[in-house]
Amino acid sequence: MLTRIAIFTWMALLSACTSPLTPSAMVPVSEGRTGVASTPSPSFAPSRVTASFPLLNGVFSITLRTADGSIGTISGTYTGQAVAAIPGNTTASLELHIVQATGAGSLITGLEADGVGAFVDEGNFTLSLKIASSASKILDGSKVILRGTAQLSCSASHRTVVTQHATDSTPRFAELTIDLQHEVGTSQCSAL
Repeated sequence: MLTRIAIFTWMALLSACTSPLTPSAMVPVSEGRTGVASTPSPSFAPSRVTASFPLLNGVFSITLRTADGSIGTISGTYTGQAVAAIPGNTTASLELHIVQATGAGSLITGLEADGVGAFVDEGNFTLSLKIASSASKILDGSKVILRGTAQLSCSASHRTVVTQHATDSTPRFAELTIDLQHEVGTSQCSAL
């Protein structure tokens, strides 16, 4: 009999969302072909558990200064998905939509982003940003690795809000800074 593993997870935050998001209960359940959950056999021992989190209502802003001194901004919205592995890292994939661009930022027509680290909790994170530009062959296909930190707060709808700030310097960009903010869709928190 083929066995699928379904993972049910609940996430808990300490008061005022000031502590990292951590699993408070992860219960593996064996699921047979019928889709009815049953208790796993005593020999069942998962070595890795994962939990997926939707990233909602995301907004971002990028400030850049190119090697020739040009300055620009890009801002927009995003949604995404973060997958936390225990043990292991949290990975995230973001779908960014450019809403406004100015100066050197107007040369950029598309962005793709993937990351690892603090996307559902506080701490350090790394974001890999791939740039598309129909106006500049120098920028088109460029990949920038940004490193930064994330902090938590609580939204009016009692969802965890993750605010991230990261920077990088590359040969094409003398300076690039990104600020991101999103809600963790399956979280709950309360303000003091």
